[in-house]
This record gives sequence, C-alpha cells and structure tokens, in this order.
Amino acid sequence: MSGPAITQGRDILFAIFDIMLLAIRHKYPLQRWKTVWTLFIEKELSNPHLDRLRCIMIFEANWQLLLKWHSSYGFLPKTKEAGTLRYAQGGGRKGHSAIDQAAQQIVETEITHLHQQTAINLYLDLRQCFDMMVEACHNLACRRHGADDAYLRLHAKTHQAMKYYVRHKFGISNNYNTFAAHPWHGAGQGAADTALRYIALSDTLIDAYHTKVATIAMSDPVNNVTILRSLKAFIDDVVLHASANPMMTYKTLKQQAQDQLRWWNKLIQVTGGSLNHKKCCALTYYWTPDRHGILTLSPPDNLDTIILEDDTNQQPITNISLNQGTCYLGLYITGDRNTVPMEQHLWQIALKYTAAFQ
Repeated sequence: MSGPAITQGRDILFAIFDIMLLAIRHKYPLQRWKTVWTLFIEKELSNPHLDRLRCIMIFEANWQLLLKWHSSYGFLPKTKEAGTLRYAQGGGRKGHSAIDQAAQQIVETEITHLHQQTAINLYLDLRQCFDMMVEACHNLACRRHGADDAYLRLHAKTHQAMKYYVRHKFGISNNYNTFAAHPWHGAGQGAADTALRYIALSDTLIDAYHTKVATIAMSDPVNNVTILRSLKAFIDDVVLHASANPMMTYKTLKQQAQDQLRWWNKLIQVTGGSLNHKKCCALTYYWTPDRHGILTLSPPDNLDTIILEDDTNQQPITNISLNQGTCYLGLYITGDRNTVPMEQHLWQIALKYTAAFQ
C-alpha cells in the first residue's frame, strides 16, 4: 500500500494561487489582506517632527503579489504594446526612467541657450501624491490602458475594507482606522501597483491637458532631431514648458505660462490631488543685449510672479534665480548651466550620511 501523499512547498504555493484566483473571480477580499501596518520614517535624519515624516504602509505579501501581477504584468505591458502611453509620460518602461527625463531636460536647456530662446519652465510637485488619488479616477484610467475589470473591482472593495494600524518600535497600536470611519482616497504609499496606477492616471491627464495646450516643436541646432513638447511628467514631478516665438513679448509669454498652470492645476484637482506651492518654482530664460549688442541671459526688468490659484486660494510660485537652480529627478538644473548647486547638494548629503554612520 502506498503511504499518505507528501505535501511539498509547491503544493502550498499552488493552493495559495487557487485561493487568490477565487478571490479575484468573486471579488472577495481575504481577511489577512485587510490588515495594514502604517510606519513613519524620517525624511530628514534626526528630524522627527510630524510634518517631516513619510508614511509607509506594509501590506500582506499575497495582496502585494496580486497588485504587482495585474500592473507590471497586466495593464502596463498591454499599453506598451499598443503604444498608447504618451512620450511625455515617464516611468514604467525602458527609455523613460528618471535619469532619461532628467538628461533630456538638461539637453533641452542647452538647446534653449544655443537658440537664445525666451522661455519659462514651471517645475511642479504634488502634495501627498499617492495619498490623494480618487479610486474611481485611477480605476477608469487603468481600465483605459487594459486593466482587468475583476482586479479593479477587487482593488476598490479591498481598499474600503482595510484596517490601518500604526506600528513603531514599541509595538502595534490596539486601535485602527477604517475607510468607513475616516474615508480617504489614496492608493497607499508602499502598495506594489501605486506608481503604475498613477502613470496610467497621469497619461490620461496629459491627454486632457493637450485639449487646450498645443505642443511646441524644439529642434537641435542642425535640425537633425525635432521633438514636440509641452510638458514632462514622472509620477508627481512635472515640468510645464512655455516658449516664446520671436514676435512674442515677455508679458504674453508669462500669461501663457499662467494659463497652462491654471489648466494643469484644475486637472490635478479633479483627480483628488493638489499642487504643493512650496515645492513649485519657475525658471525664466530671457535674453537682453549687452553694451556690445550680444544677447546675454538675464532676468527681465518686469519679472512677474506666476500665481497658483484655485477657487479659494492664490499662492505665488517662486521665481528662482538663474544661478540657484532646482532639483529635478535627482539633478540640479540651473538657468545659467552652472554646476555649483549640484556639487553643494552632493557634498551636504555626503556630510550628513558620514555623520549618521559615525
């Protein structure tokens, strides 16, 4: 007589797989998926102030696997194969990484200098990007890019059933928050599909943006390569481009940049998000002749402040100086192309981490 069947590791994995398939088919959130541990880490070393902490959520491993499968191996390959993602939308595929977009921005800055073109670049950042996403909006955006309906329905149902505990070095909180008691609409910092869901949503926003803002051609000095640009987006880091033709005044260009910002801000608000005016800035390229008649880069005499406005508030966008620069996807971009801000940034990081490890 043969003995009892031996249960192997792969048998358990197949059983878990079958359970996950049933959960997706019937849109049933498993009990273990509903428990979420919320951790807080310091954005700045040795600064524990609440407004400088980053919230990270730890989800159950099987739930993370399901999210990863239906995003990285689900709707993203489908939309890549169909070619429906806009070129301006970065992330999620080869040739569109953060360093690719940062390098492209540096090259475009060089071309702006070579053409001595008047332009305004608005560097924008979202407030709590992943924590302010309306479920319906990004579900519709993911469905537009080929996401499975069963996955989207299960995601929405599980999201509303989750229990959020706080975990720290002293243990786990006894109480927890729920969607019913404290409704919120974020996808969750730390969820395996959050970034890709936002890529799909941002791509939809770019389509809506182009219904009112036309792309502008930019060519290299010998006209071998020409690109159409209006913005660049990498998750919540966005650059809006406003360029002047030879007959356009600075005042007209500034109003164009203001209109573009107003329209993008409205689109962001529709999806539940908002721009963080403290991290937004404007970099203006303006050329005036020196005493020899040679055009040089300098701020205009009537440099106006661009306003981030909505129905209730008006917040000014900082005009950064040409030698100050701003951090974009890990690189400091300056108007006059100097590298001092980047060197100082790297030196400060080196000192900070050297002191932390001593």
